Order: sequence, then structure tokens, then C-alpha cells
Amino acid sequence: MTLQKNIIIRSDDKIQKFHMPDNNEDRLKAFQTIVNGLIEFVNIPENPELVAIVNEEGLLRSLPYNEAASILLDRTIVGDCIIIEEDQA
Repeated sequence: MTLQKNIIIRSDDKIQKFHMPDNNEDRLKAFQTIVNGLIEFVNIPENPELVAIVNEEGLLRSLPYNEAASILLDRTIVGDCIIIEEDQA
């Protein structure tokens, strides 16, 4: 699978389109709602124009393993993951 921008990779391997809110306050709320908590940005070395957003406390909260995101990002990802353009973060 090739990484695309503005998608949500769910921990159940479903992929959804993500509609980016217009203002920063709404974006933060949307990010936190999707990942179910505090957000953390994860750089994607193979695609520096993209960034992943995950739950900062996902491992501590025992969120479900996200196999698709883990494979794409080449690291362990738990919970839902958002992929956006780096300049939108």
C-alpha cells in the first residue's frame, strides 16, 4: 500500500478518508477525537512530506495494535492513525 494524505488508518485495518477542518482549533479537536486522546506526531522518513498522528499514550492505555499503520510506518503503532501533509500539522 502506498501512503496517501488525509486518511485514517483504523486499528481494524479499515482505511477512511479524513476531511481536514479549516481552522487549527477544529483540527486539534478532530485529531484528538480520532486517536482518542493526546496526539503525537510521527515523522515518516520515506515520505517526509507526510506525517502520522497517533495517540501519545496509546501503549500505556493498551490500545489495539494497528498492523497496517505499523507496516507502513515501520514501527509499532497502536490505535487509530491519521496521515496528513507535514505542513498541515
